[in-house]
Amino acid sequence: MFEFAQRYKPEQVGVEVSGQQGAFTSWMTNEMVRRNIYFALASDRNSNNPGIRPNTKKLSRFNVMVPVMKAKQMFFPEDDKDHECMVEGMLELRLASQGGFKSKHDDFIDTISMLASLTPWKPSEESPITYNEDDKYWAMDPEDDRPSVLSNYIV
Repeated sequence: MFEFAQRYKPEQVGVEVSGQQGAFTSWMTNEMVRRNIYFALASDRNSNNPGIRPNTKKLSRFNVMVPVMKAKQMFFPEDDKDHECMVEGMLELRLASQGGFKSKHDDFIDTISMLASLTPWKPSEESPITYNEDDKYWAMDPEDDRPSVLSNYIV
């Protein structure tokens, strides 16, 4: 998870805290300090403490996200389609049915189900950036049409 958080820079990370999973948030907080990789832990139905405490059955939670997938508003990373997590996840999705889950594991299904518990946000506008070969760094494109604050002064 820390590898994915570093790569994709999520706005929130949802961690289910029902039952024995409640200790994960403490462990993750300690690991953030140890690894120097930080991300926000989401909270839902957990008294504003980090973690998501589901209150419905797994299939009911998953069915909330089905319209999102049918509307093709959910995307999966194509560059990692052969990663073992994605292979397992796609298998779980193919084996999901109205009657329940037929796959051996359901972790990926749980992950998708938890998306409904996260706080949505509107992304910011895309900033145009270019790579400067001479200096070997990325920078925002200069905005030539913006007047300088110095143009207001009379010399």
